[in-house]
Amino acid sequence: MPSAHTFVLATCDYEVIALGPYQGSERRECHRVLIFDGFMIDYQFAEQNAGLMDRLDTFLEKKIGEWKRNCSTAT
Repeated sequence: MPSAHTFVLATCDYEVIALGPYQGSERRECHRVLIFDGFMIDYQFAEQNAGLMDRLDTFLEKKIGEWKRNCSTAT
């Protein structure tokens, strides 16, 4: 569960591919919006990677911290 200072919305779409070399295969694409520390991050990921959300949240939290540090030390 995300911490209290975050907001997360996630949905997944399932679609059978109608044409092309992958015809008949099911596409499982997920969309996620994460609001963390004043930043809104909107991205898509494959449903198979849903188990990696904790690792992705940690990466994004570190990246936002890096951006904030870089912006606050600009001369």
